[in-house]
Amino acid sequence: AAMALLRSAMTSPLLPLKELKVALPLAMAADEAAPPNPTGATELNCEVEEKMRMKRTFGSTWRTATPEPDTGPVLSTPRLRKQRLLGLAQRWPREQLAASPNAADFQERPQVRLEIFDEHTELFLALSALPVCKCPSSDASPEGQMGFWICECPEEQRDKHQLDLKAAVHVSASTSHAEHLVSVALPRGLYTLVPFSSHQVADATRIKAQCRKQLCGCVDLNLHQKDFYELGTRFLYLSIWGEATEISIQATQPWFQRLRLRWPLLTAAMPLWLCPKAATEVLICITGDEEESLRHSEPCLDLWPLVPHRRVRNERTGALRIHIPRLTGNLRITCMWQEPQDCERTPQLLVYSSDPLEAFAPRKSSPELSLPPGACEMPREIQNFWQSSVLCAGSWTSGFSSGFGSLRNPQVVLEVIRGPSRGEELQLEIYLCIPARKDKEAARPKASFTIFARQEESGRAPGAPERLAEGVLRRELARAKTAVGSYVMTSLSLCGAESRQQLYCVLQNDALQETWPWQLRILARIRAKDGEAGQAGLSQPVGTPDEPPLRCAVLGGWAEPGRIYTCWPELAEDETAGRGVEHLSYAWMRDEWSYEAPQVDLSSG
Repeated sequence: AAMALLRSAMTSPLLPLKELKVALPLAMAADEAAPPNPTGATELNCEVEEKMRMKRTFGSTWRTATPEPDTGPVLSTPRLRKQRLLGLAQRWPREQLAASPNAADFQERPQVRLEIFDEHTELFLALSALPVCKCPSSDASPEGQMGFWICECPEEQRDKHQLDLKAAVHVSASTSHAEHLVSVALPRGLYTLVPFSSHQVADATRIKAQCRKQLCGCVDLNLHQKDFYELGTRFLYLSIWGEATEISIQATQPWFQRLRLRWPLLTAAMPLWLCPKAATEVLICITGDEEESLRHSEPCLDLWPLVPHRRVRNERTGALRIHIPRLTGNLRITCMWQEPQDCERTPQLLVYSSDPLEAFAPRKSSPELSLPPGACEMPREIQNFWQSSVLCAGSWTSGFSSGFGSLRNPQVVLEVIRGPSRGEELQLEIYLCIPARKDKEAARPKASFTIFARQEESGRAPGAPERLAEGVLRRELARAKTAVGSYVMTSLSLCGAESRQQLYCVLQNDALQETWPWQLRILARIRAKDGEAGQAGLSQPVGTPDEPPLRCAVLGGWAEPGRIYTCWPELAEDETAGRGVEHLSYAWMRDEWSYEAPQVDLSSG
C-alpha cells in the first residue's frame, strides 16, 4: 500500500511532489532470548509483537478474541530495535544528469550527500525510469545506461558542492531500460553520491509500430496519457533507503563559478593567469569536446608559483584535472602539449572556483574591444615586462644520439636580445619530452638535457651560431632534475651579463643511435627581483618592437619548423619560423588575431 501511494504521488500531475523522505520504526529485536518455558509451550515472535503493539495502541480496552493460553511465567519484555527504515525518493530531470563519469562536466552535476552514523550500513540505491516507450513484447535493445558514483567527502565540504571528486568507493552501471538497483555496504563516514544516466527514450513511432505487430497496445495507452508520457520522458526517479539508527540524506545543489576558455594558442604554451578576488577553492580541468579527443595527447599543466595541489588524469579520455584547495594569489597556468604545433582541434579549459575569480589571457589591444565577463586586466606580476614561449621540435638521429654526458646530440641555442635591466632578472623554464607514438609499442627512452654557456666569447664568430664542441671551455648552468607529468624540466634565473650570452641546451636520451622525436618548450620572461620592484620595468620598450626579444636555433639531428610567441605589455604577437635558416625567421600574423583570440564564457550558480 505504501509503495502504491508513493508511486501515485510521484507520478500524479495534480500533486507536484518532487521529494519524499521516509522514516519508519521497525519491529522489536529478536536477539534477546526468552527465559525457558517449563510447560514446553512456545510463542511465535510475530504474535508477541502483534499483541504488544495492539496493547500499547488501545490500552486496557483491547481484548483478544480467544483467551490467551497459560504459558507459565511471564516472558520478559522484548527489547525494541534502535534502527529505523530511512529513505529518500526524489524526481530528477534527465538533463541534470551527466552521461557518464567520463563526461567533461561530471563534477558540476547535482550531488547527493550521504552521512552514515552506524558502524556499517547497507544502503539500497535505485535509479528508475517510467517505461513509457517500452513494450514488454518487443525485443528492442535499451539505449544508454544508468548508474551511480559514490566517493568520500571531506568534512570541510559537508555543506558545499564537492568539486574535487575522490577515488570512487563504488561505481556501478547497467543498460536496463527501466531500473538500476544496487546495494552498497558503507562504513561510518561522509559520502557524495552522483547519479548518471545516458538513457535515451526510444522513438515512440517506431516502438508503437512494433507493439502493434505483437498485438499489444501498451505504448498506445501510454501515449494517450499525456501527463504520464511527459513525466516518463523528462524525469528519472532516485530512491535511497536503508535500515540504520540514523542516516542523513540531502541533495546538494551546485554553487560555484565556472570559466570556460577556448583558445587556439592554449596548445602553444601561452601563459594564462588566474586572479582570485579572495581565498578560494579552484578546480582546473583541460578536456576536449569529445570524450576521447585527448587520449593520445598527454597534456600537462604547469603552475607558477607552486601551490599545494592534486593531479588526476583520466586514462580513458586523456583529460587532466588539478585541484587547489586554497588559492590566495595570482596563478600562472601554462599548458604543455605533445602534439604538432598546428593542432587541428582546440581543447577547452574549465576553471571552477567557490568564489569569484577572473582570468587574463594575452589579447589584441584595441579601444573598441571591451573585456568579456570573467576576464580581467593584466596582473601586476607581468605589467611592463615581456614574456615569450618558444616551441621547438625535432628528432634524434643515428648520428646525433650518443647518450647522456655527450655533446654529440641535438643542441638548441638560445640568445636573448632584450635582456633584463637594473632591478630585473631573466627567468627561464625549459621542458623536454618524448611524444608518444601510436605506431610504436616500445617504451619511450628516458630523456634529459643540460644547459651550458661558453666561458670564452672571443672565439665565437659573429653571425650564424655554432655547435658547442668537445674541448671548448664551458660552464654548466642547469640540468634537468624535475619531472612534471611526462616532461622533464628545470628553471633558472639569470641577470646581468649571464642573461645576454648564448645558452646551449644539449638534448640527451638513453637510446643510443636510435631515432626518437623530441619536443622542447622554453618559457622566458622578465620579472622584477625580490625587493627591487620599484626600479624594474624602466628600460622596457613602449609599444611593440619590430623584432622579438630572443631568438633560437636547432643544431644537429632533424628539426621541424619552430615557433616563438611573444607577449608584450600591451598585446601579443606571433612569430613563425621556416626551415632551412640558421636563425628562426619571423613573420607577423596580425590578420589572424580574430581567430586566435581567447573565448571566455562565464557562468555561476
